[in-house]
Amino acid sequence: MISVDVNDNYLECRQYYAVLFCMLSEKTLLPEDFYKMIIEARGKNVNTLIRELNQHVGNVLNNVDHYLRKVERKTIPIEQLSFLRNERISFVILNFLMKSYNKYLIEMGHKSIMAGVYNYSPLNLMPMMGKNIPFHYIVCFLDFVVLFMTPKDFNAIVFQMRDKASSITKEYPDPFSFLSKKTEALKWIGERMMRENIAADDDVNVLIKNQKWKIIVSCFDYWAVISTVERVKLFLFQTRKAWSQKKYRDGVKDKAVLNTYISKSSMLKLKEIAKNHNKNINEIIEAMIEEIVLPRDPLKELISLVEKKN
Repeated sequence: MISVDVNDNYLECRQYYAVLFCMLSEKTLLPEDFYKMIIEARGKNVNTLIRELNQHVGNVLNNVDHYLRKVERKTIPIEQLSFLRNERISFVILNFLMKSYNKYLIEMGHKSIMAGVYNYSPLNLMPMMGKNIPFHYIVCFLDFVVLFMTPKDFNAIVFQMRDKASSITKEYPDPFSFLSKKTEALKWIGERMMRENIAADDDVNVLIKNQKWKIIVSCFDYWAVISTVERVKLFLFQTRKAWSQKKYRDGVKDKAVLNTYISKSSMLKLKEIAKNHNKNINEIIEAMIEEIVLPRDPLKELISLVEKKN
């Protein structure tokens, strides 16, 4: 199973790394040489690396120009990839890349892939545990998929996914704004999404153990991108309604109904008090009751006095 370490100079030396992906795909570069060249490329500039690559390729082919032309033809220019700096859009693209790569592994009958596990990454994501995946990692992932797997019309599909993700994030800047960011709400929405078959197991943010709320939003965004507009709107409408009903049920769980009448003037005053304190009327009544000290029962008072004397 491939596991590429992404060097800090990936963007500066993108051509070099992309050529390595091409050679690995065409089997003109052995895996052990591939990993060695990745390690040795750390801290070097692109001119040095291309010169070294020409020396290496000269032992196999005439020169590296064949691969450079292929890289230029297949990769998306860096100036067209700025959308990957948007967190939510980048998660959608990453999940698309992950699913594409794992589908490729299954189709190729890869012996190392476990049944039912679909979140293998060709990049070493261990340094990213608990953090967002940075821009140069995503560009590397995209380049690897395009050059190693050579899928048809892949770049066009990436731009389609970008446009759909952009539309979703504009339409729903905070899709679960009605939820508190507490563990209870997190558990509740997670279970609800599972019932709606909004999968989380193969989300890239699960793989890197990112913040749980980012996992929830990431799963929603990818599902929304591949779903109809009507289905997304219905899900959010029903989810908001279900959460409101849950809060109401939880709020009255330990309450008793109070059937009584008070004067209109008292009711108006009670409403004003509740408004000024940003509370419900029942909360104001409960607070007032708690402040009242009830007179003690005379018999209990006598018993208490006798017990003290004894």
